[in-house]
Amino acid sequence: EIALSVAERYRQLNLPVGVLVIDYHNQAHDGDFAPDPRCYPSVRQLVQGVHKALNASTVFSFWPEAKSDSAEFGILKAAGCLINSDLGGRAIDATPKHCRELMWTQFLKPRYFDQGVTNYWLDETDGEGTAGGDGNHGYDTSYGPAAVATNL
Repeated sequence: EIALSVAERYRQLNLPVGVLVIDYHNQAHDGDFAPDPRCYPSVRQLVQGVHKALNASTVFSFWPEAKSDSAEFGILKAAGCLINSDLGGRAIDATPKHCRELMWTQFLKPRYFDQGVTNYWLDETDGEGTAGGDGNHGYDTSYGPAAVATNL
């Protein structure tokens, strides 16, 4: 596994690393909210291996979007958790409590936290200029329209 070989190389170089971040494209499809098993067959073994090699934490990043080919798109859409267009998919609105609970209980807790991941990077807040989202508009959420309820 590449991530474990990186951790081992950092150990050999005696680099002081506190966190190893598994960033963007760690899922098979944006919105699967599960590590791609081709790259991360065992999250628990990855977390344990990074800790053993570096005494470091493993962090996974999540982008709040789901593409139509993702495993969770239908569930998120049916629950009313998808909002405006975002990078070829739909942005996830985590402002309603039921959407946060759905994301945590069905996706993130069993697939990451219960496997030993205790740190997360909630990404994709940069201004990319996505059509109707983030960079040139912001996200309309349950808090209100982007013009009054966004952090741009």
